[in-house]
Amino acid sequence: MDNLPNLKLGDDCKQVKWMRCLLLARGYAPEDLYSFSFDDELADTVQRFKAAKNVGDGPAWNKACWIAILS
Repeated sequence: MDNLPNLKLGDDCKQVKWMRCLLLARGYAPEDLYSFSFDDELADTVQRFKAAKNVGDGPAWNKACWIAILS
């Protein structure tokens, strides 16, 4: 898990798509599953996930989020 990146609003990469797929698998359906962009809609989904899992606030996706979603 040490190689998983921190992601933030505005990022555009394949890891954002991985995050979208994992969020869908955990019941947090992002609107555009196939997008590589960390946009405002995804930030809202991330904040709902983080609140439910108690892994901080704000839209940034970090190591604690990866651990929570992969556990």
